[in-house]
Amino acid sequence: MDKLLDRPDRRRAEVDLAWPAKKVGLEYMGRNHDDKVPADRRRLNMLTALGMQVLQVDAAQVTDPSLLDRTARQLAHLLGREVPALTESWLSARGDLRQTLLGTGHLRM
Repeated sequence: MDKLLDRPDRRRAEVDLAWPAKKVGLEYMGRNHDDKVPADRRRLNMLTALGMQVLQVDAAQVTDPSLLDRTARQLAHLLGREVPALTESWLSARGDLRQTLLGTGHLRM
């Protein structure tokens, strides 16, 4: 297993959101990742080699409702979960959640 680690001092690797039992992770690649791309790539490759599936998301996927829906469906698929149909009540609830999480101002990512 040591040969799969991305660096000799590595004892653990984290992602922004993780479902360890399902070996699924979600990593937000915001602006602060621009200078960390090589190290992030090595860490994500290592996690993949260890059997973890990691989705990477960016600001567009978080702020654009249709992209967020696709990403949620991809994540649900990896987790073996179903996403409800896009009913009016679901779309309204999604809008309320986005408003609560992101607010009305400009989102800096």
